[in-house]
Amino acid sequence: MHLLRLLILTTIAVALCVCGVAIAQDTTAPASTPAVTSAPRAVPAARQATNVAVITIHGAIDNVTADSFERRLKMAEEQGADAVVIDLDTPGGSVPATLDICTAIKRSPIANTVAWVNPQAYSAGAIIAVACREIVVVDYATMGDAAPIAISPLPGIVGGGLQSLPDTERAKILAPVLAEVTHSARLRGYDERLVESFVTLGVDLWLVQEDSTGKLMLIDQEEHDVLFGSATEDAPAPPGRNEYKFTSPDAQGEVFDEEMKYVDLPPSERRAITIADKGSFTQIEQAVRADRLTTLKTDGLIRYGLATEIVRDDDELKDYFGATNVRRVNRTWSETLVRIMRSFPVMGLLIAVFLIGLFIEMMAPGVGLAGGVAVIALVGLIAPAFLVDAAGWWHVAAIITGLGLIAVEIFVIPGFGVSGIAGLIVLFGGLLGIMVGTGGLFPGSQQQQNDLLYGFATIVLAITTACVAGYFVSRKFGTLPMLNKLVLTNEAPVDQVSLLGAMAPAKPEPTLQVGAVGVAETPLRPSGKARFGDELVDVVCDIGIAERGDPVRVIESNEFRTAIEVITESNGSDTA
Repeated sequence: MHLLRLLILTTIAVALCVCGVAIAQDTTAPASTPAVTSAPRAVPAARQATNVAVITIHGAIDNVTADSFERRLKMAEEQGADAVVIDLDTPGGSVPATLDICTAIKRSPIANTVAWVNPQAYSAGAIIAVACREIVVVDYATMGDAAPIAISPLPGIVGGGLQSLPDTERAKILAPVLAEVTHSARLRGYDERLVESFVTLGVDLWLVQEDSTGKLMLIDQEEHDVLFGSATEDAPAPPGRNEYKFTSPDAQGEVFDEEMKYVDLPPSERRAITIADKGSFTQIEQAVRADRLTTLKTDGLIRYGLATEIVRDDDELKDYFGATNVRRVNRTWSETLVRIMRSFPVMGLLIAVFLIGLFIEMMAPGVGLAGGVAVIALVGLIAPAFLVDAAGWWHVAAIITGLGLIAVEIFVIPGFGVSGIAGLIVLFGGLLGIMVGTGGLFPGSQQQQNDLLYGFATIVLAITTACVAGYFVSRKFGTLPMLNKLVLTNEAPVDQVSLLGAMAPAKPEPTLQVGAVGVAETPLRPSGKARFGDELVDVVCDIGIAERGDPVRVIESNEFRTAIEVITESNGSDTA
């Protein structure tokens, strides 16, 4: 009873304290003065959202970026987001990856998509931005310059750096990009000629104002001629929106026509300018010049109707949507790791480590440490490629087959012949396939050729590095820290000549008679040196493990290989 009474009194006391705090808080402002609150912002119904997911795309865009974006977009859909913001800060990237991201945006059940240029969206970033329903910017944003280009992977070398494309190939690559941005512009209500000027040369645009309504709009060269030139009612109408003119970089400024036919494009909502409109518009400024790719800053993006307003941080973003929750969905550490592992320098380093580890393992067989490092390097090369669907099983099969053929050449049929050469070729092909991937958007395209060249050069550099390191290791194997632990020795010192002799590659030796008896000059684990009379011979211990000074007997001998066994008490009676 006492305990129950104490609990009741305690509960009453706590309740009185809470009420007292609430009353004290209410009396901090005069009763006659209403609390000051800011008026809620009027948010358009199409933009209003309760839960906003912010998906970041920072840095260069590649297949890893596309896979990561699709995963995070799917997460936002499943977690109940009713708006998605794509936070862009990118110099551009891969065309196929960019088109995949645009497709994911347009197919998403979340129609309320906003691109946030924060602070730059060049090239692929601009293409992604116009795929969104709206675009917002920071104070210092930059967007545009989205023409597809080809870059040689060997800058600074003859033929390296930025590459010009032949007309046919350029048109082939440009067609899907133009189709994408035109589709986005018509779907989202941007001026299609303006976004086309991000992608291709040959577009002149002027900003004009309709006198009767004060409305601003952009007009192209043909429309400008109708409004402000000498056009008459007999003049032909401006060409349709499926015909473009752009300047070929290979034609020294010569302008040519290229018919671009699109499928399933929404109808154009650009106002048709006719001769009847002449005199009803005032020219304000030239917005886009035909001799350059368009790049716009914050003021231009807002002025020409691409961006709606300036949003500086997440708080302003929350206010922009009238949202309750704004959550960022960043790339995971594993996706970042895969991206690093798929870079050419890292893949080249892994190939070099793999080859060096393999070489050391062959020099000191049976230890396993160097072999383990080689296996780890190979897994680090292969696994990220499978995670981003950039490799097939044939790549792994080629690597394993190549290693098998090389092993046959070394251990079964010594001598540098067909098996060794075939193994090197197959291994090289498998490694190149892992580095380059399963193929590009256009087979045989300049980009795919550049990838192959870059992969080839990286592998050659890795092999060269491995050869130099292998030579150094072979000369200093017994003295290098850590590596000297791999050399199994007796307590008795091994002279330098014997050690270097044991490490030297095998070469044809005069054959010995089977049954000849000698003495191990080095530990045989399993290979090393043995002395038969006055002759020092490279041998392989097939039966037993010989220490330095142990008696051994020849059990097999040919010009390439001498196999011995250790003489023990059990087999010593057969000694000749």
